[in-house]
Amino acid sequence: MRLDLALAACAATLLAACATDPAQAPAGASPQAPAAVAGARAESQQLHVLLDEYFEQQLELNPLLATSIGDARYNDRFEVSIAPEWRARAERVERDALARLATIDRSRLTGQDLLSYDVFKSARQLEIEGYRFPEHLLPLNQFYSTPNSFAMMGSGKGIQPFRTVKDYDDFLKRLDGLVAWTDQAIANMREGVTKGYTLPRVLTERVLPQLEAQVVAAPEDSIYFGPVRDMPAGFAAADRDRLTAAYRAAIIGKVVPTYRKLLGYMRDEYLAQCRNTVGLDALPDGAAWYAYNVRTITTTDYTPAQIHEIGLREVERIHGEMR
Repeated sequence: MRLDLALAACAATLLAACATDPAQAPAGASPQAPAAVAGARAESQQLHVLLDEYFEQQLELNPLLATSIGDARYNDRFEVSIAPEWRARAERVERDALARLATIDRSRLTGQDLLSYDVFKSARQLEIEGYRFPEHLLPLNQFYSTPNSFAMMGSGKGIQPFRTVKDYDDFLKRLDGLVAWTDQAIANMREGVTKGYTLPRVLTERVLPQLEAQVVAAPEDSIYFGPVRDMPAGFAAADRDRLTAAYRAAIIGKVVPTYRKLLGYMRDEYLAQCRNTVGLDALPDGAAWYAYNVRTITTTDYTPAQIHEIGLREVERIHGEMR
């Protein structure tokens, strides 16, 4: 979820890259006075600086986002976004960005700059609002799962590049993030149990085989061994031997124990405490949480009931055309 929101947050920065020149008045408009032109340019420049700096902060906060767009600077890092320290940092970035945006005179912006301003403001407000909901206490499910995302990267078929020796070393370092994330996830789920936030039992049951598939007897049986099999032929023999040994050790010493630990917790402790309900509305403040998710996904202010009514009308319309 955090990666999805970070991708959306970057949209405003990309919009600003195509900004119109505030010095050029729209066709048919009266020429602007030099002072007004200078002021408009100053506000535009201030906005661009803010968006650029926010974008860089997001890449640092979300190394997987950087990797996904081909920025290799953070390919050896993984931030535990469900940890309280990370959440505090991320929220601070959002609030600081919103405060800086308020110092920019919106009335002096035009064209793409004005659109970027409004999109950026709306996105920051929505992101800040989301921090009231304890998403971190439900850190995985059958669709969105850091253990599954890591397996995709570790297979060599995902966003993690495996073209150079450094790429291989980077992922070995990034694996430490999976270990840290798992410890935090277990702590968060235990906290969630005490506060009434658990996954539906039916979803937890579907997570278990996903985790179990990564608990293998031999390194060669692991999806994480894929990059070793597909190692570029141009690697020096010494690098091939070193990396092969390192990946074997990482799979046996980090990957398998980590998945086994999470599987054991969810199967032997968490499952029995999961709820039999399925909707978010069954959780504390769940109705508001669901409504927030609807606003985030649809980018509208429609309520869930209004969205549902639109769906019913569309089904009836389509059935009418079919008839």
